[in-house]
Amino acid sequence: MENTDFDYIVIGGGSAGAAVAARLSEDPAVRVALVEAGPDDRGIEEVLQLNRWMELLESGLDWDYPIEAQENGNSFMRHSRAKVMGGCSSHNSCIAFWAPREDLDEWESKFGATGWNAAMAYRLYQQLESNEDAGPAAPHHGDSGPVHLMNVPGTDPCGVALLEACAQAGIPRAKFNNDETVLNGANFFQINRRADGTRSSSSVSYIHPIMGRENFTLL
Repeated sequence: MENTDFDYIVIGGGSAGAAVAARLSEDPAVRVALVEAGPDDRGIEEVLQLNRWMELLESGLDWDYPIEAQENGNSFMRHSRAKVMGGCSSHNSCIAFWAPREDLDEWESKFGATGWNAAMAYRLYQQLESNEDAGPAAPHHGDSGPVHLMNVPGTDPCGVALLEACAQAGIPRAKFNNDETVLNGANFFQINRRADGTRSSSSVSYIHPIMGRENFTLL
């Protein structure tokens, strides 16, 4: 590496760090470095293909933190955290839920974070996503953002049986990420995945497209 002078150094290429580094480097007048302890995820198929996520647990791409001994059991549980570009968005099953409006509004009303509320966050959700539900019937969804969201196909027999049992118990079928908080309901959810099966991690969504930027360096 010839030039080691940077205007911004982002520590950690996880869900937040990757997005921050990509956004900062949109300004060609600044030099941005992103530092990640784990390897580059490009070319690692068990990371990129979402349906292989369970292969990553307790692997070389997992920090695999042990928990403290528990007096009442469960002392052998592990806390899986990703050691790879994209952080846990490159490591988990990529379930995608919009945060409830009520929780986001408390940032401002209860904790004093002026301007940080549901109206602000939902605008950003729309900007960052390419959601397969976007369209006239769901104008709150975005269709041109870097993060791809799709609906889990309702074909898994266990899931179908569970939803049938929920219906028999009086639990209604709900639609998630539908611009309102679901208080009572069940359904298949959305995931961060592209149509070809690639996980839409923060690295795939934000870093892969900018690797050619002259003002961006991945360390």
